[in-house]
Amino acid sequence: MVGPAKCGKTALVQRFVNDTFYDSYTPTGFEKYSTRCKIGEFSVEFSIWDTSGSGAYDTIRPLAYQDANVFLLCFNIGDPESLDLAVNKWYLEIRNHCASAPVILCGCRADARNDMETVSYLAHAHKMPVSADQALLASKHVSAVAYVETTSAYVSKAVPEAFELAAQAALGLLNSKKNIPKKKKFGGSQSPLPNKPHIKSEIKGKAKHCCIIYKARKVIFNDIVNH
Repeated sequence: MVGPAKCGKTALVQRFVNDTFYDSYTPTGFEKYSTRCKIGEFSVEFSIWDTSGSGAYDTIRPLAYQDANVFLLCFNIGDPESLDLAVNKWYLEIRNHCASAPVILCGCRADARNDMETVSYLAHAHKMPVSADQALLASKHVSAVAYVETTSAYVSKAVPEAFELAAQAALGLLNSKKNIPKKKKFGGSQSPLPNKPHIKSEIKGKAKHCCIIYKARKVIFNDIVNH
């Protein structure tokens, strides 16, 4: 698990492994979580590294990348800058140290879109929570094999399904062969966005398996598109 500090990585893995949620923030160093789950016909042993987003760990963090089978590239939906960091910093760091492992873009704190305190705070800076369209565009930019949204504060199927997708990607069931040039910088919240149907049709046409977000009330996770 990789991404900016305070983006929700620890809350996500603790909800998955221990089914717990702590509202207070405690900085993460390097934490390893283990659990076993049944994924289809496979019994999967998860070894999950929750890596720190702090610059103090910049030289140590890549050591955890070498044997990674899949990356959950996380950002906070309630913090537009975290999506820019995920794409323009963290994705590049992943690829500099691990060129081939599949990446799943994971939007944490999907509930932030309906949190009035978060929405009001961002509005004062003329910003909004990251939309599904913006995240889908970012996932395409980094050739993510899937995009998922999770809410760790509440019990929902979104959290275990995110890790189920990670297992499928690690087993080679979702892997994308498309390469994206690293030099082109993603513009994040300021990028011009085509309308949603255009994004969906384009991604459906270019990726055999892609996780598409269908926006509806209280729906924060969708099915894999099957062709």
